Amino acid sequence: MQPGRPIHEQLPDPVCPVPGVSDDHAALHGIIPKHSFSFPASISILINWLETGICTLEVCGMIDNLLLGNLRFQKTDFTPNIDYYKELAGSQHPSTLWIACSDSRLQSGHITQARAGELFIQRNIGNIVPIHDWNFATVLEYAVVHLKVNDVVICGHSNCGAIRALDQESNDAYIPLWLNNAREAQSRVDKKISVPETVPEKEERYRLIEQENVRLQIEHLHSYPLLKKALAEKRVAVHGLYYDLATGALTRVT
Repeated sequence: MQPGRPIHEQLPDPVCPVPGVSDDHAALHGIIPKHSFSFPASISILINWLETGICTLEVCGMIDNLLLGNLRFQKTDFTPNIDYYKELAGSQHPSTLWIACSDSRLQSGHITQARAGELFIQRNIGNIVPIHDWNFATVLEYAVVHLKVNDVVICGHSNCGAIRALDQESNDAYIPLWLNNAREAQSRVDKKISVPETVPEKEERYRLIEQENVRLQIEHLHSYPLLKKALAEKRVAVHGLYYDLATGALTRVT
């Protein structure tokens, strides 16, 4: 394959068409040129490119890789479980509101092996529960009142950039203001421990702040009347979790 050249211009010669498959369907929304491939055969060819490494990020580009990844998902997951996904297409009934960090290394469904439809997810920088925030309040209200989730999880993680940023001066317009929602966690930890001197001690301090931030955000969560009501009526439970990027382990924060 040639870097910079569109994928569809580098596809091999057409294979035998499949009767009944429309040109528009075979074109796959512009990924595959019309009149070139049958839909199933095209997926097989493109997935083969993915699996053999022919279509790399450098060659195909990120968006092409995402689209090709979706083709693989359709073949290996969606189609074999079509009945499950058809049911999901009609409605959702998640059991858990999952509040986590936006960090790209923390993929909620992946690390828990939760299936599509099981987690109602809110992600932001630092897995923060801001007080008096319309965006968060809307998510919380919809999850608790309308979806009727049974559990609310706040999940922190190791090597969190938001927590480390609490130690840094910044000229950013918005990030420092947002991180003020987590600054109390830093203060609590620093009052309890000696000033770290070695690298391991500094890393341990960050870990303690990351976990204390989970506790702090749970406190923020309790400031919302609708959640306090749901807790009083025993309709929902709140949990703190912590994900270790180095080990893949997910543990409780108490």
